Formats: sequence, C-alpha cells, structure tokens
Amino acid sequence: MLKRAVLMLLMLQLTVVPGCSKGPPPIEKKPTSPVSGVLHIDGKPTASVQLYLHPADNAPSDQSTPFTASPSAVTDDAGKFAFGTYDSGDGLPEGSYVISSYWDGGVVQPLIRDNDDPPKLPAGAEKFNRQYGSPAASKIKFTVEPGKPVDLGVLDLKSK
Repeated sequence: MLKRAVLMLLMLQLTVVPGCSKGPPPIEKKPTSPVSGVLHIDGKPTASVQLYLHPADNAPSDQSTPFTASPSAVTDDAGKFAFGTYDSGDGLPEGSYVISSYWDGGVVQPLIRDNDDPPKLPAGAEKFNRQYGSPAASKIKFTVEPGKPVDLGVLDLKSK
C-alpha cells in the first residue's frame, strides 16, 4: 500500500511540475509596415530566392541577425516577395535595413565534404558568386517609416 501511495505521489509531481514551468518570454511585437518587391536574376523573375534582413546601421559581417524575430522573405514563381517579421508577409518594423540573399539556383543538395576539407557548396549554390550573401557586401538598403508601405520595385541581381 505504501509503495502504491509513493508511486501515485511521484506521478502527481511529474504532471504538476511541467505545468508550472515558464516558457520563453513572448516576443514584443512592434508595429509593422508592408514591404514588397520583385526580384530578377539576370533580368528574369526568379523563384525560391531567400531574402534576409539586417539592421543597416550595424550590419554584421556574416549571416547572423540580432533581431528577436527573423525578418525574411522568399520569392514566388514571378519573383514577387513580401517581407515578414512575426508572420509571413506581415511587414517590417520601422528602421533602416540591408538585404542579404541566398539562391541555390534550383540545386537542393547537401553540402559536399571531401575527407577533412571544409564543406563545399554544390556548384549551383554559388550562383551569386557570394556577392549578395553577406550583409556587408550587399548594396541593397532601404528604410521603413511607421505606417508607410515600401515598394522596393524590381531588384535585378546578377548571377556572375
């Protein structure tokens, strides 16, 4: 009987304790404004290009971003995109931004490893010759003002 009571007490603790723990604090959602555009590569609308945003006044030299949310967009078949911060296409908080991008050229493959050499991207993944992948190298900058939609127009990137 004592074993049964101890077992019941342990089971009760396991069900109560997880309910008391706190998760991560909620993200403070700032007001956003729509930001959209069309992306061309070598003059043609291109699908599946991933666009990432970084603060323009303090752009990191790599792909990391200091946002609590990760503002991004992906182009559709017509090259159209709409940035989202908290949800897909919901826009961006006010501020100045720089865009970095990644395009695998339609090649979806894992990284290639040769023995102990560092991993290499598949040939198709180097379509931009690394000229847009870093916010420090990107020249695509814009500013969002509160309540004002931003149309970036057509961004024509070069693959070579």
